[in-house]
Amino acid sequence: MKGDEALRVRTRAGGGQFLDEASLRARPAARLTDLLRELRGLRIGFDGTPLSTRGALLSGPCEVALFVDGKRLPADGFLRDVDPLRTDEVRLVEFYAGPSELPQEFGGTGSVCGALVIWLR
Repeated sequence: MKGDEALRVRTRAGGGQFLDEASLRARPAARLTDLLRELRGLRIGFDGTPLSTRGALLSGPCEVALFVDGKRLPADGFLRDVDPLRTDEVRLVEFYAGPSELPQEFGGTGSVCGALVIWLR
């Protein structure tokens, strides 16, 4: 499945939350994390790391899988900091709070903490 078609399938499936271009353009000066904080089940850590509150373990929130342009970023490292991103740099955001919502291409039921998928312009 190509990118746009796959996205249509995911949005029709009913799982996840989406910030489309219209939502992002409505607040062009805002940092992306300002909008991400409005997504149910997602927290942004002090270091800019996306965390899931729904997939949280007893010890607290856990890191979501982070994808940029369809590629999964390593679980460690400074690249997981989404804080510097601005809304005008992003085309679409998908957030899946836990394994029951997660499409197979982003880990399926194998990710307890869910996934944040960012598509850049």
